[in-house]
Amino acid sequence: MQIAKVIPKVKTSGDGIFDYSIPPEVLPQIKCGVLVEVPFHGRTIEAIVMDIRRSSQIQILKPIIKIIDPNPVIDNLHLKLAKWMSDYYLAPLGQTLFENIVPSAKRTIKKNESEIAVQPSSLNLTNNRFLIIADFSRRLKFYLQAIEKTIKRKQSVLILIPDLSLIDYFAPKLKDLIILHANLTKTERWIAWDKARRKPFSIVIGSQSALFAPINNLGLIIVDQFESLSFKNDRSPRFSTVETAKKLTEFSKANLIIGSLTPDIENFYQAQKNYKILKHNFLKPKIEIIDTSNAKSILSETLKKNIEKNLFDKKKTLLVFNRKGEGNYYTCTNCNWIFNCKQCDLPLRPFENKAVCQRCDKTFDLPTNCEKCHGINLKKTGLGTRKLSKIIKDNWPKSTIINLEKDGDELTNDFDIAIATNYALKLNLPKIDLVAILDMDSYLYLPDFKSAENAFDTYYKFLKISDQGLIQTSRPDAGLSKSLAALDYESFFNHEINLRRKESFPPFTKMINLIFQNEDEEICKKDSIKTAKSLNGLKSNSTEIESLEILGPNPAFVFKKLNKSRWQIIIKHKNVLPENIRAFLLKQRNVIIDVDPVDLI
Repeated sequence: MQIAKVIPKVKTSGDGIFDYSIPPEVLPQIKCGVLVEVPFHGRTIEAIVMDIRRSSQIQILKPIIKIIDPNPVIDNLHLKLAKWMSDYYLAPLGQTLFENIVPSAKRTIKKNESEIAVQPSSLNLTNNRFLIIADFSRRLKFYLQAIEKTIKRKQSVLILIPDLSLIDYFAPKLKDLIILHANLTKTERWIAWDKARRKPFSIVIGSQSALFAPINNLGLIIVDQFESLSFKNDRSPRFSTVETAKKLTEFSKANLIIGSLTPDIENFYQAQKNYKILKHNFLKPKIEIIDTSNAKSILSETLKKNIEKNLFDKKKTLLVFNRKGEGNYYTCTNCNWIFNCKQCDLPLRPFENKAVCQRCDKTFDLPTNCEKCHGINLKKTGLGTRKLSKIIKDNWPKSTIINLEKDGDELTNDFDIAIATNYALKLNLPKIDLVAILDMDSYLYLPDFKSAENAFDTYYKFLKISDQGLIQTSRPDAGLSKSLAALDYESFFNHEINLRRKESFPPFTKMINLIFQNEDEEICKKDSIKTAKSLNGLKSNSTEIESLEILGPNPAFVFKKLNKSRWQIIIKHKNVLPENIRAFLLKQRNVIIDVDPVDLI
C-alpha cells in the first residue's frame, strides 16, 4: 500500500503533516505538490501531498478521497519559500503553504487537465538588487526598461503594487499581462494563477497575493512603493510582502528592484549596504513652517492670506487634515460622557445625524439623550473635515470646496479649495498651487516608534506636488518639521536612524508583538501575564539573555477591537531568536504573533 504524507488546509499542532492511504484508482496521478481532498475530523478539506512512502507507523489510515488538481499546485521554489515563512514568521507550515496557492476553482480545473511540462528554471541569474528613489513616472520608466531586458532573456517578471489603480500605467505598455489579486472572483483568480503556471515565462502584476504566483523562469521582481503598510499581511501568517519577495529573489537568483519616493527607514538602511541606489532630484517648492503653539484657530493668519491670494489669482489650494467628520467626538456638556463604540471603546466620529467608528466602520444614530445622566445637552466637540468645510465656507462663501476623504468622493478640476485626508494620495490630483498641512502634530504624540516616519512619508508626498507649501505645527524646531520643510529625506533618515539606534528599535533590533484578545478582559489579562512569566523563565535559561528583552504585558494602546479586550507583550532580540523561546511560541494558540510589526498600537 502506498502512503501519502499531506498537509491539510487547517490549523494543527506540531508539524501539521498527516499520513493517508492512496486508493489504487488515484495512485497513477499522485505526486508531490498535488492538491487533494481528504477526510479530517468528520469533514472534507483540501490538502497538499508532500511526500509518498511505502509504509506508515500508523496501522489504520483513512484514504485520500480524490484529486482536485492533477498538476502540482506548488513547485520546489515556493515550497522552500513556504518553509522559510513558517520558520521566520512563527506560523504553521500549513498556513504558509496555502498562502502560496489560490483557492481551487474545480469547474475550471476539469477543462485544463493536460500535463504541465514547464518546470522552474535553474538559470544562473545575476541576483542584482536596486533601489530607485524617484517619483512614479521616473520609476515606471526604469521598471519598463528592466522588464524589456528580462523578457528578451525569456524570463518571467513579477510586479507587486500596493494600489490596483497602478495596473492602468503598466497594462498599455506590456503584452499579455497576467493580473492577479484578491479582488478577482475565485474562478478569475484560478484562471490567472493557472495561466502563469503553464507559460514558460510571463509578466504577472498584482497586490500581495500575486507574490505567490507559480511563475516559471523568474528573472525579476519589482516592488513599487514598498513602504506601503498594505504590504504587511493583517492576518496569520503576518508576513511582510517585501521581506518575502526579497527571500524569493534569493531562492530563485532573480533580480530585485524596489522603488519609492520615501523609503521606509529599515529598508533604506539595509539598501545602503547591498543595493545599487538610484536617485532622481526634482525642483522643490518653497515651504514655510508656521508656529501654531499659541494659535486660537485651525487657520493661521498666514494660511488665510495665502488662501485669499490663491482665490484672487484663481489658483488651487489643498488643505491636508486627517480627521474625518464634524468633530472628534460627541459628548455631554453636563457630565462629560462621550459616545463610544460599544465594540471598540473608541470615541465615535460624528457625521451629520450619524456617528462612525474609525476602527470597525460601524455606523450609529446620534443619541438625543446622554446615556449616563440622561441630559439633552449634547454637542460635537473638536474638529473634523466636515466642520472644517463649514469654517472655510464661512470665511470664503463664494469659493468652490470639495472633500477628498473616502472612496466615492469625486475628484474634479472645478474647485478652489480641497480638504483632503491621506486617501487623496491615491488620486491623480491636478496641479496644486498651495498645499497646507494642518494637523501634523497629531502624528507626533502617538506612542509608536514609526509615527514620525509615517508622518514624513504622508506629508512629503502631499507637499511635493505643490508650488508652495505651509506646515502648521506647535513644534517648529522638531527634526520632522525641518526635514519636511526642506523635503530632505536623508536629513530625516539620519535624525530618525540615530533615535532608533539609541532606543534600540529596528533596524538595530528585531521585534515580535504578541497580541492577546478576548471578550473577557480578565481572561485576556491572565493569558498575557501567564505567557510573560513563561517567557521570562525561558529567558533566564537562554545563553542570549543579554540581547533579549521581554516588555509587558501591558494593555494595548487600542484597548478594544471588535468587542475584544487587547493586551500585548513585546519581544526584542538581536541576531537569532533563542530556540527555546521559538519552540514555545510555535505551540501557542491563544495569541497573535506579529513578527516585524509595522506598529505597536
